[in-house]
Amino acid sequence: MSTRGSSTTVKGKEIPTSISSVKTKYLPCRTFGHAWGLIGTRRADDLILFDLSCINCQTTRCDVIAKANGALEGRTYHYPDGYLKHGAIRRTAWRYEFIKRIEG
Repeated sequence: MSTRGSSTTVKGKEIPTSISSVKTKYLPCRTFGHAWGLIGTRRADDLILFDLSCINCQTTRCDVIAKANGALEGRTYHYPDGYLKHGAIRRTAWRYEFIKRIEG
């Protein structure tokens, strides 16, 4: 991990260290949650994999579901560069940042 100003690099990805350095297009997802759209399904043995993508920020998610009973067996996410934030931030802070940016 290396640090440069308002971002840090972890495993080759730039991660903002300041909420003010997060791209504006990511704030609706941080404020309200992702807007998932189904982009495909795959089958593997007794499982179905649902591939989803957020229509706002392009984060992708894969849900692994058991065919027999619909149980969620696993879930993975892949985030675009600049989406993740180094350190914990409460949703209230994301909402406030979003308000500041849309109000100018």
